[in-house]
Amino acid sequence: MTFVVIAIDKKPFITLEDDINAYTADMIQGVGKVADNIQARTNAVAKARLSAYPPPWQSKQSKFKWSKNAKKNAKARRWWFANRPESSTGYYIRTGATGRAWKTEATAKAAGAIANIAVNIINPTEGASYVYGYERDGWQRVPSHETTGWLSAFNSPEMTATFEDTFEIILDEVNDVAMEATL
Repeated sequence: MTFVVIAIDKKPFITLEDDINAYTADMIQGVGKVADNIQARTNAVAKARLSAYPPPWQSKQSKFKWSKNAKKNAKARRWWFANRPESSTGYYIRTGATGRAWKTEATAKAAGAIANIAVNIINPTEGASYVYGYERDGWQRVPSHETTGWLSAFNSPEMTATFEDTFEIILDEVNDVAMEATL
């Protein structure tokens, strides 16, 4: 009877396992840095693309509409004129704060060899949902903000380009961390 004995040197496999573990540890450590880099870069993109204002409302265009529902429009109109910001001219004066408020919040979490990266593009100002159209606490976009040229939080070319740029930034940052981990 003949026996075949095969001897396998485990050393290369142990070294490979050590290399994989070290690479994974480097990736996990790099994920925290990635979130900070992504947030800084995407904030700049969001502010540059989304902070533009349309031309001021011209009362000659038509009456400003707060709602398509006549009763709700009348109620909102009464509220606005009772609570609007005061100015020396008696007219509402834009400060630019709503446009400048666009920002991103990036988070990155690592679990083993898997990293989850999320970026939210938000405008936290109190009236942003009325201007840009995303729902927050059940409120929707004011019709006249749409007709006067304010960008939509959902389907504007500016928002689409911001999402595309954000995706590219995420890929770029993750690629950088992966390259650093292999060195």
